[in-house]
This record gives sequence, structure tokens and C-alpha cells, in this order.
Amino acid sequence: MNEYAGSPRSRLHTIQLIALGICTVLVLGMVAFGAGVLFDRHVLEPTSTNNPVEVSSLDTDSSGSAAPPPFSRLESVMQLIEDEYYLMPDGSDASSSFWHDLEERAIQGLTEGLDGHSTYLPPSQTEAASDSLSGTYEGIGVWVSSQDGQVKVVAPVPGSPAEKAGLLSGDLIVEIDGVRTDGMDGTGAVDALVGPAGESVHLVIARPSTEETLSFDIVRERIAYPVVKYTFDEEHSVGIIQITIFGDRTVEELDTALRQAKEDGAIGIVIDLRNNGGGWVEAAQATLGRFVEESTGPALYEDFDPTTEGDEQAEPIITGEVTEYELPVVVLVNRGTASASEIVAGALSDYERATIIGEQTFGKGSVQRVHEFDDGASLRLTFAHWLTPAGNTIEGEGLTPDQVVEAIDDPDGVDEQLMAAFEFLRGLTSTAG
Repeated sequence: MNEYAGSPRSRLHTIQLIALGICTVLVLGMVAFGAGVLFDRHVLEPTSTNNPVEVSSLDTDSSGSAAPPPFSRLESVMQLIEDEYYLMPDGSDASSSFWHDLEERAIQGLTEGLDGHSTYLPPSQTEAASDSLSGTYEGIGVWVSSQDGQVKVVAPVPGSPAEKAGLLSGDLIVEIDGVRTDGMDGTGAVDALVGPAGESVHLVIARPSTEETLSFDIVRERIAYPVVKYTFDEEHSVGIIQITIFGDRTVEELDTALRQAKEDGAIGIVIDLRNNGGGWVEAAQATLGRFVEESTGPALYEDFDPTTEGDEQAEPIITGEVTEYELPVVVLVNRGTASASEIVAGALSDYERATIIGEQTFGKGSVQRVHEFDDGASLRLTFAHWLTPAGNTIEGEGLTPDQVVEAIDDPDGVDEQLMAAFEFLRGLTSTAG
């Protein structure tokens, strides 16, 4: 058998190196992230598959895990393909491309059988993930998750074509450009949704609140959105800080917003995390540090083994130059509040630093390591679940607000949840006065 670069044995060896590397490498002291929705928006410098970089703030060695069994059946199938497949391409370049495509699909198949948040992204999607963390992205602007073989809308990105078209958190994407999404994983959904600005994508949506399916034609755009948006409500003297993603610019823009709130003489702060699908955990830790002192306790706990009690490791609150420890805070959440944004809301609630108002959150409480390969592809693999400082589970459960206020489509454009936040803060300040 010719051992060219694309042969079954060498391709299988690559897959095994990936699987073994995931089980044996050390955490390298970077930041853990938490959004296994939308794109799993995280990217690292290119590294070899033999020495994958991990995105985590932990010093945990997982090398004690048992090695996976050899993929003997997969190796046999690949050998049979090479020996017998009628449409095997001729020429080294064509053969190399053929085996590369099979390898990509094999890796995607491996990750599809995991937890729904672990995923393999080809180079183009890894680049899109990086773009979203920096606050730019070409597509329709929607966070999605694959659950039980269905593609679910976690939330539309605020101000995006998806939001303007009317997509809602909880919508199920049934078709993308005529292709059924039954059994499609998150990677496949993202691949179908992203694309050059100016191109249109046709979606068929099943909405739980109605028995009918809905059709949408949405034109992709180059979305450049503020990561943090600040407004001051003069009537209530409240600063409103909307955080759309915990990305590269979040902390810097948050500091700017807090400085402005102080200049405006705000008597309270509303942190709007509605439809925030998550992002970098480090940005979430630093956000907490603007409102809670580091000495108060951990930002979260990470649990590495569901069969072992007491292995949880505390991750610290990160304090910055700009802090606001005195003003009362309300956090707005909804079904699109997920991952890193649930960390922030959960910790502020546990430390009684904020009152949570809105709807039950999404319930994304797992953390993934990012392994990036030489060609720009990346693997994001769940290695832990996180808990709030009080030890409450987020994964699959979400957070229950202190004050439940359902979102209502008001023809007059009244935001009932924000009004509830104003009312709550007014009650605090009037009592204090």
C-alpha cells in the first residue's frame, strides 16, 4: 500500500492523535470560555495537533484518564475504501483531497456523538468565531445550539438581521435554504448560516408558541455591533449597560460605561444580559470584579468529574481599575441569556449584589477547551461543568430570576422587564431616602 500523505493509515493516525491528545495534554494557564452556543466564539494561535493548546485558567492534569480504544473498525473501513471503492480518485492531489474530506467528516461524526457543545469547526468557521468575539461577523447574527437533533435559536444578536427579521429565542430551525436540519449538529448549522454579506438565506422556523411553521428570507450583513451599549434614563436616573457578548472588548467598554454612569449621577445600574450568548469566561470574571470585591469569594466553581465529589476548583473574581461597589444593581435576563452571562448573573445573585429580573435563563453551564490545528480548524471539547459560587448547577437548568417578568410584545414598544427594573430601583432609593 502506498503511504502517501492521504492514505487511510496516516489519516487514521491523525485522528487518533487528536483523540489521545485531548485526553493527555496539560492545561496551559489560559482562560476558560463558555459559549457552546452560536459559534463557540473562541480562537487561539495555531498549534500542532500533537501539542494542542487548551483554553483554561486551571492547572489541572487530565493525563490520568484511560486511553481510548483503537479505532480498529474505522481502520478496516478506511482500508476497504482504499482497496475497493469504485470512485476512488486518481492522482496524489485528488487522493489527498479525497481523504482530507473524509477525515473532516469523520471528526465531525466523532464530536456529534458527544454532549452537543463539543464541536469541530473548519477554518472558515473558526475565523467567524474569532470575528464574533472581536465584535464583527458576516452572517445573519444568531446564536444557535444543537439539542436532541434539533437546531435551536438561543438568541438573535441585538441589532442583527436575525433580530430585525423576527427570529426569537426558542425557535427551532427546520430548514436552511431547503435543507432539513434533522440531526444536523451545531457545526453544520453554523456552516449553513454564515456567508458573505449581501447574500440571502431562507429559513423555515417552528415556533413553540404556534403550530404553524414560519418562513424567513434574511440577508446576511457585516455586523459590527457595540459589545457594550450604555444609555442613561434621565427620568429614573438609572444607567443601563447592555452587554451583548463577553468578548475581547467587553471589559474596556464596560469600564467606559461605568465612568459615564458616575458622571451622569446614576442612582442605580441595570445590567442587561438578555440575549447574551456568552463568550470568554475571563471577561465574565472581570465583569464581576467591577461590582464585587475579589475577596468576597470565587466567581464560579468548575467541576471536572461528575463521578467525584469535592473536585471542584474555584475561579477568582478579577478586579480592575474601575469599580462600582455601592450603587444598587439589577440584572435583566431571558431565555437567550447563556453561558458566561449566566456566570455573571448567578454570581451577582449569590453574593446578593444584584437582583435578577426577567425569565429563566438558557442553562449552558459547560466549559470547553479549544484545540486549534495548523490549517486553522479548531476543536472545542467539553471538559468541565461550572457551578455558581453557592454551588448551584447551571447546565440544563439555568437560573430562576428573583422576580419573574415575562417578555410581552407590546405594540407601544414598552419594555416590561426594564420597567420592572426601574420600579425595583425606585423602591430601593425611596426606602433609603
